[in-house]
Amino acid sequence: MSDVQRVRRWVQALESGEFRQCRDEFTERDADGELHDAVGVLITLAMRDGVELQVEWDELLGCVRYGDEPDWILPPHQVCEWIGLDICQLERYLELNQDGVSFWGIAAVIREDFGLAPHKLDIGR
Repeated sequence: MSDVQRVRRWVQALESGEFRQCRDEFTERDADGELHDAVGVLITLAMRDGVELQVEWDELLGCVRYGDEPDWILPPHQVCEWIGLDICQLERYLELNQDGVSFWGIAAVIREDFGLAPHKLDIGR
């Protein structure tokens, strides 16, 4: 599968309504289950596709840590390789998420960045 196909899957996942959004961590948990930021959705897709990552629940911080990065606030290198993007590129989407942009808004930015067609609901807006 090409990187563009994976980017398209990521965009579709952000637009799908399958994932609840959080702001400050890749993945958090509450009484209703997991919440993800935009890169947390990407990490979940990569893992579903067979990317193996160390996963650790941090009780103190209330979030999930992924990978073996010394600086665990960065996306795992395995996920960056899977999607074909570097950490600097992913940081843009992390910042949008932290600034309160919805998954739909982030998906629209990713579509524009990668020259993907706008979502049919966004056409004419």
